[in-house]
Amino acid sequence: MAVRYTLKYLADTFKAFFAGGGYPRFKSKLHTQDGFTIPQDVQIKEGSLYVPKLGWLRLKGANPYAYGRPCQARIKQEGTRSRPQWYVYLTYEVPANAVKQPAAQGTLGVDRNVGQATDSQGATRTA
Repeated sequence: MAVRYTLKYLADTFKAFFAGGGYPRFKSKLHTQDGFTIPQDVQIKEGSLYVPKLGWLRLKGANPYAYGRPCQARIKQEGTRSRPQWYVYLTYEVPANAVKQPAAQGTLGVDRNVGQATDSQGATRTA
């Protein structure tokens, strides 16, 4: 599955190229970030992630969507080659009623020039 997903990324790039999106930019051989995608059947149990052919790996941190179903996992290496740090980015399927809805009025965002931030409740805060 991981190889198939790599080919999917390549196919998406060429599809965008032939639609007029410009030339694809290839990665450097020297400055790459290792990583792979588990596109389906992601298993998380008791703070561990199951990676095919590796087994169960311990996860650090809280699971904010424990009630949701994990759909996809992207595992990337960051840091240096001598001190690698691996991170997993999980995509969850959560019920619509479980997600906190934004406020009816107000905007969610940050204006860096003015120093204001508006949260999802609509309250504006100055820095």
